[in-house]
Amino acid sequence: MQRGSARVVAGELVIGGWVVMAVLSGCGSNSDAGGSTEVLTVAAALDLAASTDTGATAAGTTEVGGELVVTVRGYVLAAPSGVVRLCAGLAGSFPPQCGAPAIELQGLDTGQLPERDPGTGVAWSGEMTVTGVLTEDVLLVRS
Repeated sequence: MQRGSARVVAGELVIGGWVVMAVLSGCGSNSDAGGSTEVLTVAAALDLAASTDTGATAAGTTEVGGELVVTVRGYVLAAPSGVVRLCAGLAGSFPPQCGAPAIELQGLDTGQLPERDPGTGVAWSGEMTVTGVLTEDVLLVRS
């Protein structure tokens, strides 16, 4: 890389050999349950789920009735086998494939996904926000 140049690498901006990461957050009101409206990335949700500190809470999370409720943004991919994942990205293949990391989704109505390949049975969405109860690497979608 030439001195003074910049390039994007995996969502990070590299300037002169330094990695600059920007975190964007918006203002929002608390939900009726008293929680935050901040949205987590798929990676941040998985990191939170893997945390060994059970008393830990993070921005974008709410504890309701002992359950960790989170709002996560990603791309939904439903396989014909019935496995549904919220992916950090989608591969450019057709039909698309789930880009890692990913969280398994349970309780999502896949009939509402806008894209479907009838030949393979794969269904997917553009980027969307999903709220649910997070346990390990599964997000149980709340209706």
